[in-house]
Amino acid sequence: MILRIMGAVLILSGSGIFGFMLAAAYRKEITALSELLEILNTIECDLQYKISSLPVILKNLSCSKKGVVYNFCKNLSQELDTQIQPSVYHCVQATLEKSENIPNNTRKLLEKLGHSLGNFDVDGQILELHALKKESELLKEKLLAEQENKLRSYKTLALCAGAAIVIIFI
Repeated sequence: MILRIMGAVLILSGSGIFGFMLAAAYRKEITALSELLEILNTIECDLQYKISSLPVILKNLSCSKKGVVYNFCKNLSQELDTQIQPSVYHCVQATLEKSENIPNNTRKLLEKLGHSLGNFDVDGQILELHALKKESELLKEKLLAEQENKLRSYKTLALCAGAAIVIIFI
């Protein structure tokens, strides 16, 4: 009997932890989008007013704060310094392959950033950054609007699924 109770507790806690992990991944996506928006604003300002090189801009960004996207900027800066790949887009792709912890939506936006940086003149890059910022803001607003319901749903469904498994096994 004690083994059944212990098993039930382990199943419930395991499924509950899974639900909380899904909720944490959702929050991580929102945080990564916030970081990306800050980075896009900084890159835009630097391109408009300082005319710094991209590796310098990214290195300065990565030194200022910590986070998943800031770490990506640091790795991209190093990749651009060594310039093994032929273009900025290929450097972004290589850096994304090494970065496993970037959420999917943010990863797609970073790929688009790789397409726009280095392929146009400064004005074209700024226009592309505006479009990317707008897309990022819309996605972040959508995620924030759905956040409360999704987080509650993830946690509740995981606990209910665990309870159903416990009932089936007992």
